[in-house]
Formats: sequence, C-alpha cells, structure tokens
Amino acid sequence: MWDIRAECFKNPTKENIARLSAEGDFHKHTASMIFGVPIDKVDKNQRQAAKAVMFGLVYGMSIDGLALRLKVSKAKAEEFIEKFFARFLVAKAALDRMEVQGFTRGYIESPTGRRKSTSSRLILGPDAAENIQFEYGRLKSFFNHEARVSRNMPIQGIASDMNLLACYTILKYKEKHGLDWRLINTVYDSIMLEVPFAQARHCLVTVQKIMESPKLFSPFGFAPKVRFFADTSAGISWADQLDITSGKEVWKVKCLECGKAREESSKPKDHRCWECGSKKVKRDLDGGPIDLVLSTLDAKYRISEQVAT
Repeated sequence: MWDIRAECFKNPTKENIARLSAEGDFHKHTASMIFGVPIDKVDKNQRQAAKAVMFGLVYGMSIDGLALRLKVSKAKAEEFIEKFFARFLVAKAALDRMEVQGFTRGYIESPTGRRKSTSSRLILGPDAAENIQFEYGRLKSFFNHEARVSRNMPIQGIASDMNLLACYTILKYKEKHGLDWRLINTVYDSIMLEVPFAQARHCLVTVQKIMESPKLFSPFGFAPKVRFFADTSAGISWADQLDITSGKEVWKVKCLECGKAREESSKPKDHRCWECGSKKVKRDLDGGPIDLVLSTLDAKYRISEQVAT
C-alpha cells in the first residue's frame, strides 16, 4: 500500500491513480483480508463493516453497539468480530496484553511512556490476575470499562504524541529555514498552519513528509513498523479547504435548480444538469494535485494580486 502511494505521487499516471484508488485504501485492505475477496471486489458494505469493527474494537464498542451501527443482527456483528480476530491474531494478542497489564499493574502505559491509572488493582488486590474471573459476574460493567480503558489508552496516547512531535518538528524546521509559517491549532489528529501563499507548496510537501516520517519517534528510541499516511488540504480558511490528492482530480457539479449533484474526474465540459437538463449549474474543484489546487485558489480569490498590491 505504501509503495503504490509513493509511486503515484512520483508518477501520477492513470494506471497508478487507478491502483491507488483500490490498493491505497487501508479499510479496503482490511475488508479484503477479513472477507477473503480481492481488493477490487470489496463493496461499500464490506469496507464499512471492516472500518466499524476495527475502530469499534479499539474504542471498546460492544457487540450490541456494532450491530446497531452496521444495522445488522447481533449474530452478524459477532461474526464480523470473529473474522477480524481470526485474520489479525497479532492485533488480538496485543489488545489482550493491554487488558492484562491494566488489570494487573494498576496502570496502562503507551509506547512513549504515558501512563494512566486503572482502579482494578485496588478492588481485586495484589492477586488481580487470579481474581478477575471470580469477580467478573458481580462487577461486569466495571470490568468492561477497565478493559476499554486498557485497550484504548496506549493507542490514543501514541496518536496524541505523534501529533505533538509533528508540531514540534514543524516548528523547528520553520525556525531553521526562516519561514513565515504560523502553527494555529491542532484538531484531533490534524494540524492547522497559516502560511504565505508563495510558501504554500513548500509547506504542504514538507509537513506531509514530517508527519509520515518513521523518524518522528526517534527521541523515544524506536520507529513504528507500520508507516503512517498523512492527508493534506489547502484553502483560505478552515471552512474552505480543497483536498490534495495524488494526481486525481475531483470536481463537483451541482444544479442550482433541482439540487442534484455529481462528481467528475476532470474539469467538467458539460455545463448542464444530467437530471433536469438545466444550464444553471455550479462547478467547483473538490480536490486535486497541489499545483491545480493552488492555481484554483489563486484564480478564485486573486491571492497573487492581493499580495502584489
């Protein structure tokens, strides 16, 4: 998956873009492995199920909760979970190990050393491992909460540290090179920067490389075995962003009369609505390569002219 992503950025041919669409989707990969079908045969329902199971297990979602989210029976939801764990034995072992640590140590620890205390050891005593099964029936809701905390904290902890390390690295880079970049805020796992238009391309490329670098955790003495992917977007405000994609253009055409919308993979030449035939349509770029996005923003808001004056 990483190879085709890198290749598409380097050489965005139609063939590479098509491969990226199929092979560069992590949730499609997961669905393909769970359901035993080729990546290009994974449908939307299978992808959604794989995504829900994966995030649900991390956040401690119950079988009832998963069934409600996927709008399937409890038996079907349980089947999805069993298929996931049967295919990803290492993930199951890691989650089980986190639970044991939380119940026996009295705390759970992330790979970067963050710790969160758990209450189970106080209730079960020093022989927590032996008492878990005995007490489970009486304190089921408590144990379920502790299990969710033990699974979730290390994952959330390293995700938070990854974002903070990226912020630090970006600030050190801009200071070293004397760049006029301002780090505005972080929103979950996103980083917002304000930069001069002339430096936008440099910023987008650099920030993506920093956030995807396996060297990000070098201060802690380790490098992740799984590569991270970072998506970027650009706009004049947070509410007006265009996605940066690997050579693939996404245009939205919306009819101002009937309200129907469609997507096209290149600048629309048909100025009519395909539903009602009206010529009153609005055509907007939704995402594309860096240079196309920046030139579109410049043409729309006349940024270069404003800078020049």
